[in-house]
Amino acid sequence: MKLRAMIAIAAAGLCLAFGMTHASAASVTLDKFGGLTLVLPDNRWPDARMEESQPGAEGVPWTRVIIDDRERRSSVVVFATSNDGNRFATLEDWISKQEIRSFLTWSVGKYDSGDFQRNGSDSSSVRLVHDVSATLAKEDLTINGNARRAWMLYFADPENRYWYWIGFYSNGVLADHNEALDHVMSGLAWAGRGEQ
Repeated sequence: MKLRAMIAIAAAGLCLAFGMTHASAASVTLDKFGGLTLVLPDNRWPDARMEESQPGAEGVPWTRVIIDDRERRSSVVVFATSNDGNRFATLEDWISKQEIRSFLTWSVGKYDSGDFQRNGSDSSSVRLVHDVSATLAKEDLTINGNARRAWMLYFADPENRYWYWIGFYSNGVLADHNEALDHVMSGLAWAGRGEQ
């Protein structure tokens, strides 16, 4: 038992020394957008990459974080932007004006092209941390003959200052996103708002 503990401590020390911690790769904190934090289990989601709007670019600032599973067959995508309040009062108003293709492409960040067919959809209301209300949209798609299943969880912060989309996307497989959704819902928190 002592040997296992010593090995674990040594391994953790090496990871810290080289700046390689799976936990940091599988977590997201959106300081620019209300301090939303998402922590995913690191055994399945070790790889994350971030994209941001360029400073001074036209439009509202945004951040997108793409978290791939180990096999790169499924992704969890976190997208955040500010509510500019000019054209749309609420996130639901913005969503209602979007075509599903542009909604998925822009929010999830997967740039599929070619034949695009929407086979079915469903949406439901869910409650998140701090009793925040969210919508879970589910889409069954066929893109270039390949069946895809895309889910989207979207919500605003409690003050409606920031808007968030969390996408669940499968690449070439009809993935069941329920486990990833459970991990996301249990791993959400807002900085400065106490425990979940």
